[in-house]
Amino acid sequence: MKTYLVIPYRHVQGAALPGNAQQALKLETAQTMLASLAERFPAVALYDVTVDEATGVMSDPVLVSSHGVVPDASAHALFSPH
Repeated sequence: MKTYLVIPYRHVQGAALPGNAQQALKLETAQTMLASLAERFPAVALYDVTVDEATGVMSDPVLVSSHGVVPDASAHALFSPH
C-alpha cells in the first residue's frame, strides 16, 4: 500500500529531532499537512513509502517535498531496519 508520511522536526542544539509522523493516503492531503506544519515547525519532510500490508515492512522512503533543513531519511529511526 502506497502511503505518505509527513514528519515535523525541531532543531535542538544543532540536531534535527523528529516529531510525530502523520500518515496520508493521498499526496494532496500530505502536501496540505506539510504546509500546515511548516507554519509551526522549522523543518518538515514529506516522504513517499510503500508498506507491505502482510508484514508491515516499509520500503525505503523517497523525499517528495520539504520545508527547512531536514536530515537524511536514513538517520530517522522510523526508517531504520529492525
